[in-house]
Amino acid sequence: MKYFVSGDIHGFYDEWIKALEEKQFNIDDESHKIIVCGDLLDRGPKPKETIEFVLKLLKLGKIILVRGNHEDLALDLIENYVHYMFRITSTHHYFNGTFQTMLDLTGMSFYDATSCLMAFKKYARETDFVSKVIPKMKNYYETENYVFVHSWLPLKKDGTLNKNWRKASNLDWSKARWAKPVQLYAKKLYLEDKTIVLGHWHCSDFWRYAYPEKYSAFGGNECFEPFITKEIIALDACTAYTKKVNVVVIEDNPKN
Repeated sequence: MKYFVSGDIHGFYDEWIKALEEKQFNIDDESHKIIVCGDLLDRGPKPKETIEFVLKLLKLGKIILVRGNHEDLALDLIENYVHYMFRITSTHHYFNGTFQTMLDLTGMSFYDATSCLMAFKKYARETDFVSKVIPKMKNYYETENYVFVHSWLPLKKDGTLNKNWRKASNLDWSKARWAKPVQLYAKKLYLEDKTIVLGHWHCSDFWRYAYPEKYSAFGGNECFEPFITKEIIALDACTAYTKKVNVVVIEDNPKN
């Protein structure tokens, strides 16, 4: 199987399609599948187009979706909106783009969404993103030689890797989606027998960590190309900043 892997698309539909085309993804080729390591939306200009394309791929069985922390943010915003509604412009949902995404997907104005609580929650839950796409998302996807996650694998309470990560709770996976993977990579908390493929954290920070004499995370000598080693493949191109989506092609067999 040939997997076309990306992460953190964040609603930058045109940039994602361009990257897939450059890597010669063919929707009609039975051996081609897309994997997205979380964070489909928020911050980008085309959330509707992104979701429409994902739905088409789902219908054709051409995409595997791993859940990201921004999908968690979307559900948290909806379920706890009564808590946030009177201070929405000061919350992480506002600054991370989640609230604006829900306005775009529901077609509601800022005034209507902040004054009509029940209507906002109803229409947000009915969006294809919430009702059809998020339920299809996995905590991880595994092939013979790779594990695809959003940020990292779950940890134990003592901060070491949970070796029983396949059976970790949804809560532990939710925490893992917010991890700082550069720090965990530096601590060598990766797998011996599989490569971890992840998004969430800008590639430039991995390049800075590995080659501090050459790269910085930001500031002119940053690198947003995929960071690839035997242990990890980091994909997040910090798309809102670079207007670039990374796609890596991985050839591997599905896990038996």
